Amino acid sequence: MDYHDDFDDLPLRPMQEKPSTVGVIGFISAMVWIGLFLVMLGLKLLLDQEELQVQVPNRTRWMLYWFLALDFMSFLAGLMALILGARGLASVNTHYRGWATAALVLGILEIIGTVVFGCFMGCAVFTHELLNRGG
Repeated sequence: MDYHDDFDDLPLRPMQEKPSTVGVIGFISAMVWIGLFLVMLGLKLLLDQEELQVQVPNRTRWMLYWFLALDFMSFLAGLMALILGARGLASVNTHYRGWATAALVLGILEIIGTVVFGCFMGCAVFTHELLNRGG
């Protein structure tokens, strides 16, 4: 078969990937989880201090939902850290392999932690809604 094209003389080049900095980006994403966890802890402490003075059930309800939202954002940050950490450990990537390893380990721990915390918070929200709506 002759297609009469002029592209027969071009050399075939294999696809070459260049090293990237995804390991550091994954580590930064893993650190987002630490920040969100500290925000949740600070809000919980402030809520407990405020509840000693005045009990507002609606505020507690919304704070529990806010904690669930922060937990979901933490889960997404952990998932992103896991994916970027695994990508940073690819054989073609020679930059920041230590950061990629840290991002991978922290991403795994974050996903486990956020799933456990999410289950706990889901039960807390369900219990709070059940007690306040049913009685």
